Amino acid sequence: MGRSNVSRFSLVWLLLGLFGSLAACTFSEGPDWPPLTSAEETHRQLVASAPRISEDRPRLADLVAGQPPPPPPGGGAALVGRRAPLAVIRFGAAPLAYEDALYDAVRRALERRPATAFELVAVTPYVGATERATFQDRLEGVYRALIGMGLPPERMSLSSLSQPDIQVDEVHVYVR
Repeated sequence: MGRSNVSRFSLVWLLLGLFGSLAACTFSEGPDWPPLTSAEETHRQLVASAPRISEDRPRLADLVAGQPPPPPPGGGAALVGRRAPLAVIRFGAAPLAYEDALYDAVRRALERRPATAFELVAVTPYVGATERATFQDRLEGVYRALIGMGLPPERMSLSSLSQPDIQVDEVHVYVR
């Protein structure tokens, strides 16, 4: 299977798992594919597990206003290498505390333009099934962190791609 096919399958799994409109489905093909749950159940799980910001910081939802622009053609993955991201979170071997810097960057973007939405793009150098689960977990972690900061889920779109020239998994955050 080529690299682009794996990316497409990764993206389909992620989008169906997080936002799919199917009630509940599982894949019987592929021994290492996790079963998919309904979009509502996945969303509830992500929101319930989201870390909460401290009470002395304003919730990002208080800064949101207006209609966000539509997603770019080809989704957020099409932005990688073409536009400068608002933030790049690089995941190495050591645990990474990115939440405060991410909160500040997203807060500033919303203060400048309250109708802003964000594209979260998982970028990985790997294409295997085991690595795919790891970088999807990292993307979901950033998504949960932003929900915990008060950013409404409808202000975020998720996508992923493989890029063999990088060294570690990354999550790019783009302003839409």
